[in-house]
Amino acid sequence: MKTYNSQLKTFLLTDVDVKTYLSNSDEKIQEKEKLLKGVSEKVNIIRKRKNVLVNLRMDGELSKESFMEEFKPLEERLIQLQDTVPELQAEVDFLKIQIASSDVVLKEAKDLYDRWPSLSYENKRNIVETITDKIVVGKEDVSLSLSYLPSFPQNPVKSPHGD
Repeated sequence: MKTYNSQLKTFLLTDVDVKTYLSNSDEKIQEKEKLLKGVSEKVNIIRKRKNVLVNLRMDGELSKESFMEEFKPLEERLIQLQDTVPELQAEVDFLKIQIASSDVVLKEAKDLYDRWPSLSYENKRNIVETITDKIVVGKEDVSLSLSYLPSFPQNPVKSPHGD
């Protein structure tokens, strides 16, 4: 029968798992930052195009109808992209915070495993109550379900400009 401490040990990620997790996390952040940069660049391009159209209209080189035909879709697209920027920035920020908090959790969990034998019964009980999701007592065994590191959302925001 596994002790709680041995269950805690198997719960902890190996150093290789941690490196893989952090590498994957960095890749996700880089993807989101690249997408955010692309959207921001599109916003700037559309703003410049709108300014060109306004100048052409003011100089009388573009009829009112032609102006509206060109300007209206640009305006709608700009609004869509501008709405996407804060969402993407929030995702990047969330992922960065998630990595930082995961690192702290891993360090604390490894420290906990090392200190487990020297902890008092009351301290062990408080820890078990804090990090244990579920304990199932069967006829021949006891299963522990511990909390895990957060994972990334499975449905990332898609690029609004088809990338």
